[in-house]
Amino acid sequence: MTEWIFDTLLWTTILMALVMALRAPVARLFGAKIAYALWVLPAARLFMPPMIEEIVVPAPVAHPVAAPVTSMAPEIVASVQAIEAAGPNWAAIGISLWLGGAALLFLWRIGAYLQDCSEILGDAREIEIIGDIRLVEAFGVRGPLAFGLFRKYVAVPATFFRDFSDRERELALAHEVSHHRSGDLFVNFAAFVILCLHWFNPVAWYAWRAFRFDQEAACDARILASTQEEDHPIYGRAVAKAASGRPLMFASALDSTNSLKKRLKTMTMNDKSKFRRIAGIAAIGTGLALALPLTATVSYAITQEPSAEEREMVEIDPDADINATLEFEGDDGTERYVRAIQRSEESGDGEARRHGISREEILADMPSEAELRAMIPSREELRAMIPDINIEEGCDGSGEMVRDLSSSDGRSVHLIICREAMADVRGAALEGLREARAEIASDRELSGSLRAEVLAELDASIAELARETR
Repeated sequence: MTEWIFDTLLWTTILMALVMALRAPVARLFGAKIAYALWVLPAARLFMPPMIEEIVVPAPVAHPVAAPVTSMAPEIVASVQAIEAAGPNWAAIGISLWLGGAALLFLWRIGAYLQDCSEILGDAREIEIIGDIRLVEAFGVRGPLAFGLFRKYVAVPATFFRDFSDRERELALAHEVSHHRSGDLFVNFAAFVILCLHWFNPVAWYAWRAFRFDQEAACDARILASTQEEDHPIYGRAVAKAASGRPLMFASALDSTNSLKKRLKTMTMNDKSKFRRIAGIAAIGTGLALALPLTATVSYAITQEPSAEEREMVEIDPDADINATLEFEGDDGTERYVRAIQRSEESGDGEARRHGISREEILADMPSEAELRAMIPSREELRAMIPDINIEEGCDGSGEMVRDLSSSDGRSVHLIICREAMADVRGAALEGLREARAEIASDRELSGSLRAEVLAELDASIAELARETR
């Protein structure tokens, strides 16, 4: 598990760096949407399970004379010795620190996001509902802003209807609605989880900023592809006016002012042919097919090949004695059971064989419901099992407190209790308690409080026993 975690963090970091190196030329050749799709490479590697490779070792050689000896391979012995001499489990400590840092970052940023949403909606006024998206006017934003994962919002500033023309407002709102419709905010959440797992990694933080820019550029490409060419300058002015400067963690805005120039330049590279877009998608699919197996963590499973005796168990012999049962699938596809058997001593050959028995044959040997009911005793039979119990008082001069006259077969229990003998025993016990109290009362080595506590316990026992002997 530790090896898989290390490999996954290492290779996702390498793939993030690779995407950051390729995103600019890919955007020029295939468009912003294809560049945004590159981020699926490190995300897919994060969820790549380890590949299991089976190693078959030879069966142990049986020595007919010497006693069997169990031995381990030298590398296994060395690994055990290394573990014993290692001291603290530094791998477990490192994993705990890593997960603790990821949890702290996640909780901190989630709390900040919820606080920002609360501030925006605190004085917001609902304007319109667009499908399942609520359009609100809020004083806490400087530009249009899409936020909310399950309860979806688009917030606009109070000056939105004054500073934007009708067409600019339509395009700006189309951009924010597109973020909701395409699931960009859920993608942001998944990307943030990956960032939390890489909280210590500066490459991941640079990749997070590049990913958010590529997401905005891809959204621009979607809007420009659905509008006429004469609307492109209007959309550019809307982007320039709407730079919010307040990007939320699980939200998308029309971007901050420091990357506005780069974003406007990227819009001019989105007019790509359908052939180029298909070629870009095919290139990303090829990258996934190559990168994931090449970077996968390989785990080894060691199995032992069957011994010579096990390979010889092939002859069917239904009359032999049964030693063990294994499960296998028959030639006709039905589930059957293998019984590894040994010939009886009378046959003298001692050869190991096997015999196949179907499930129907096994079920036929099981008792029926009527037979099972017959095995359960009736109420009368249960009552007959309960012995007769008789207890009486009496003394015969033997001094025994209890005499047992029960029958030998256990069908009747007869006990005779002598109360006089029991009274003598209680009297002797009472006298012993009184002598113990006198000794403790005269012992000055005990502290006063401890002596008083013990004497109180003895007095209570003496009083209770005296009542029983009356």
